[in-house]
Amino acid sequence: MMTVMLEIADKVGLLTTRGNIKAYLEKVQARAAYQAARSYG
Repeated sequence: MMTVMLEIADKVGLLTTRGNIKAYLEKVQARAAYQAARSYG
């Protein structure tokens, strides 16, 4: 659930100055399990 909030924050531009958080979000989004879950909608 935390990634949902981070994705919203990223979409509205709140992570532009938060490099570590942005990197964490990108790392989570790159995982195979995350990709599989997103494919289900």
